[in-house]
Amino acid sequence: MHTRQADLNPQHSARIDASISVLVDLTGANERIFKSPIPLVYTRLTGEYIAQLYCRLVVVYAFQLCPTPRST
Repeated sequence: MHTRQADLNPQHSARIDASISVLVDLTGANERIFKSPIPLVYTRLTGEYIAQLYCRLVVVYAFQLCPTPRST
């Protein structure tokens, strides 16, 4: 494999190295957050909230879609 050397200023090279280091650290922190388990209470509450929201939307749209009786 053939590699090429970039013609960079040493200050720019140091800044790029520091930015890559910060990026790797933040990626590791993100992985730790992603792999941490979510408590069962949160998942159940979220499921109940979504179910209630869905039922409310169905009821609201059902009333809007039903034809209203016209008085003659």
